[in-house]
Amino acid sequence: MGFNFSFVACPQNKRKEFLDGLKRKEDDWAQAQDLIPTREADTIADISADWTVFFTKSDKIITKDLLASLSKNMRVVAGAVWEGPMFASGEEWQDGKCLWKSRYEDGEIISEGDLPEFDKVRAANFMDEEEDFEYPLVLVDSVCGYFYTEICTKEDLGDRIKTLKNLKRV
Repeated sequence: MGFNFSFVACPQNKRKEFLDGLKRKEDDWAQAQDLIPTREADTIADISADWTVFFTKSDKIITKDLLASLSKNMRVVAGAVWEGPMFASGEEWQDGKCLWKSRYEDGEIISEGDLPEFDKVRAANFMDEEEDFEYPLVLVDSVCGYFYTEICTKEDLGDRIKTLKNLKRV
């Protein structure tokens, strides 16, 4: 069975509002070194693409209602990877509304909305099942510069990482 996690990202200049909306705060005593999110510790990273990414292993935190609420004052993108059942999703929200969403489920890609320009360039390249699975996540990467295989470790993100910390619930 593969790894499973969800993430949501916003521009770094909205970081405080983002954390408030997630009902999280930085856990100063637990400066992350090489952390992958666990059920006990969600993780946040600022990446050099000027986006802040929140990671969680829970499938109950990043909901449609949360994305609608967060996106009232900022642009957000979200994704999920569940490798056991081979499910992946990506979406972008702004002004409380979903601009586009795409998911890979049961061997099929289902997309709606105004997909990023990147889609038009790469659409023809997604021919085999492995690339089809990543398609929604590639769309997210085209918006915020974060690709799911980087997970959230200093080793994975290398020089692109600015900060990496555990979070605790407020």
